[in-house]
Amino acid sequence: MGKNKLHVKSDYDVSKNSIKLSLPKPARMQRHKYYLRSIGYEEIGKHYYNEMQYGDFFMINYTLHGAAKLKYDNIEFSLRPGDLCFLYTYQRRIFRPVSDKDYDWSIYYIHFFGEDVKDFFNGLKNDELIIVHDFPREQIEPYIKRMLKGIKNTPSQHLENKLSQNIYRILLNVQDHIERKNAEGKPQLLQNIVDFIEANYSEPITLDDIVKHSYFSKSHLNTLFLETLKTTPMQFVLNLRLQKAQQLLMTTNLSLKKVAALCGFKDERALIYAFRTHLDTTPSDLRKNVKKEI
Repeated sequence: MGKNKLHVKSDYDVSKNSIKLSLPKPARMQRHKYYLRSIGYEEIGKHYYNEMQYGDFFMINYTLHGAAKLKYDNIEFSLRPGDLCFLYTYQRRIFRPVSDKDYDWSIYYIHFFGEDVKDFFNGLKNDELIIVHDFPREQIEPYIKRMLKGIKNTPSQHLENKLSQNIYRILLNVQDHIERKNAEGKPQLLQNIVDFIEANYSEPITLDDIVKHSYFSKSHLNTLFLETLKTTPMQFVLNLRLQKAQQLLMTTNLSLKKVAALCGFKDERALIYAFRTHLDTTPSDLRKNVKKEI
């Protein structure tokens, strides 16, 4: 955690059905062990707001019901039933429900740490956030329940090992799920990423943004795009922006400045440069030629 102080801001609105159990940090950690910091089931209300950064532990959050927004490293993600997010808590993150109903968002969560966790996490993806969609409930719920029960009923000398085994089992299930998704077919795997790009091309998307919306590292994602779509992720973004810009230029009288803004270009000059470089024309010439044909 370094010299930074833990930053926490929350409006903790949960129902009486919620369960939260916490354990003290052990005096000495062993290699190949996973240590539970906190675990719980929560029914979360409409006024809930949880903001934290500079934590030095990992968190798994699994949505059982309802929906929420996760803002992580200034990028916002939607969480729906079956979505599991696995993240390192040093970066600033904000959780908030999206429903106006009382206690509509319900989750399981685990906070844990250990010398091996970072290596395991990086083996899944070189980033600080993983979101896994459609994660089977039966691959996390039994282990959560065992740990909650174990904390209450297991003698302390056996508890540490039992908790470590259950955390490890969940991590293996996450790994298996991601690997299975990777093997299902590359076009299908890219569909969520393409949908993300098509929904956000007008914004200043970076490669890091695209990576955070995928299961992959930068190098793997780049390879997957080249093999499947014959282009890189950022070239795909540019091609989409150029396509949308051409449509607007041919079908509207919007100014070049407005077209640039709607299509994700920094400004009018960036739009003109992209047309000259990749289409061997200018936006104005394209518009003039279309009018001549009409």
